[in-house]
Amino acid sequence: QRCFGKGESFLCQDNEAIRPSSVSTIRGNMASIICALLRSPRRRLGVLHLSRGPQQAPFSQADFKLADAIAATVSVGIESAIGVEKQREQFLQEAIALARQVMTVRDAATAEHCQRVWGIALILADELHLSSAEKHQLKLGALLHDLGKISLPAGLTSKPGVRLNDDNNKKLSAHPLHGVAIAEKISGFALALPIIRSHHECWDGSGYPDGLKGEEIPRLARVVAVADTLDNLTNEKFDQPAVAFGQAIAFVQTESGRKFDPSIVAVVQRIGAGNARW
Repeated sequence: QRCFGKGESFLCQDNEAIRPSSVSTIRGNMASIICALLRSPRRRLGVLHLSRGPQQAPFSQADFKLADAIAATVSVGIESAIGVEKQREQFLQEAIALARQVMTVRDAATAEHCQRVWGIALILADELHLSSAEKHQLKLGALLHDLGKISLPAGLTSKPGVRLNDDNNKKLSAHPLHGVAIAEKISGFALALPIIRSHHECWDGSGYPDGLKGEEIPRLARVVAVADTLDNLTNEKFDQPAVAFGQAIAFVQTESGRKFDPSIVAVVQRIGAGNARW
């Protein structure tokens, strides 16, 4: 804290005052400490912390100068990496925005549906105690899970009078693979591919496109499958009226162990129909 806060590196050589209360996570009691500031001309980046215990020789001034020089050199790479990561994140957000714009132009209802599915999936993610990395992957997959529908014939899923006969159902069932074919062209979408491909797989193996069963189905795809159904049922479509959230949850419960992962259905039950978070 002192090193980073004041913006200066320091060496503490065998200081008796710090021994009783200063503990290294690696070597136990710390008797000699170097805190070398990781910095660039523009900002402070962090601290390189080195410590030795009472049974080791204390750090020398030469050790301190070497550690400080290493910290300064490493900082160049760290700052460059931070810049690259920011550029990558900016590109990813722009790519997501572009994909959603294309979906909106092609089928605004599908784009809105994907946004709502992400909202429901986030609630489930909190209850499932997913990590921040898993939530990031889930967000990407939920927002893009129906990306493949932009390749379907116009109006197949949004126009009254379009009959979902065997031929149209076959075309509709191909949208996960179409979505994968589109998303795999963008490296930043790689995390979304398992969700895009598998969000229509069923727990009992009766889903598509691969007929995966149970734990074979990527877990986050199972989360999106439940969120997808909840949103589809609770929003009016040209071929079906909307139902109350309680009815949608009841339907999900009846499909536990067949279409949906029972552990995720249990989470939906725990949240309940009357929960304002929905």
